Amino acid sequence: SAIDSSSVLAASNITSGFNHEDDCWVTIFGFPSSQVSVVIDEFLSCGQIISHHVDSIHSNWVHVQFETVFGAQKALTKDGAVLVR
Repeated sequence: SAIDSSSVLAASNITSGFNHEDDCWVTIFGFPSSQVSVVIDEFLSCGQIISHHVDSIHSNWVHVQFETVFGAQKALTKDGAVLVR
């Protein structure tokens, strides 16, 4: 799928900071709901995604769990990035 226009992505860490697994979750938002799979593909460049959660097909956000904290931290560097395909 291609994104019809530019999307400004925001990435935030939703952790409580209490354990390693929590630190691997990142929330990504700011894209058309129809482009969830494109966004996940883009963030695979940061590291292995072992789980993801979208609340509904109309959401413009996705929670992703990276295999490592490093992957999640790398994803956070994309905060504010413009995704154009």
